[in-house]
Amino acid sequence: MTNATGSVEIAPFDAFQNGVLAVGTSIVKLPNIQATMIRIKALSTNADSIYIADKGNSAVLSAANGYELEPGDDTGWMPLANLDRVELISGTAAQSIRYICL
Repeated sequence: MTNATGSVEIAPFDAFQNGVLAVGTSIVKLPNIQATMIRIKALSTNADSIYIADKGNSAVLSAANGYELEPGDDTGWMPLANLDRVELISGTAAQSIRYICL
């Protein structure tokens, strides 16, 4: 929505939820949290990349077809109605991500 001057108005969010999740060599699904926007960040202390995909993707998530997050990378803000749409995997055990949902 734009106002009379053409600037974009941003409605404030009432609350947000965030958390940390371990990711390894098996697919991990993010929790069922309703959202408007989400952001996922691979911890900078990770030793390997993490790969993300939409759970509705017909291909099995792997390093070959997921969106790569190297240690320290993040997705930026993504419009998504529920965090549980996201699946994660890594080629190495004991990696971690942080997420935030608005």
